[in-house]
Amino acid sequence: MVAGVAGAVLASVNLAGPVGTAGFGLLALLWVSFAVAAWRAIRHRDVPAHRRWALRAFALTYAAVTLRLWLGVLIATQTGLAGTDADVAFDRAYHVVPFLCWVPNLLVAQWFLTRREVSA
Repeated sequence: MVAGVAGAVLASVNLAGPVGTAGFGLLALLWVSFAVAAWRAIRHRDVPAHRRWALRAFALTYAAVTLRLWLGVLIATQTGLAGTDADVAFDRAYHVVPFLCWVPNLLVAQWFLTRREVSA
């Protein structure tokens, strides 16, 4: 909860401007929402629902890692293949990662959950 609230506060001060505010702000909002949903589910002793919400929350928690991975890949690709200056490559990459750091994570988590439900 503390990290989600801190993320919401910090979303307004980022290097990507309004795109960053939207991406990181939505990440913080969903992160807190999923954590609350997981907590409520376990309080009602609904372990399957708790696991689903907790997995989604974990996928969003991992955004901090994937942000750094994506930055590395995007910067290296631009500088290595296109010869772009590293500072310019960073600025360009940072305008994409506010969403790229968490949306694919959440899609993979949802795919995993859907796949498990179909096979069960």
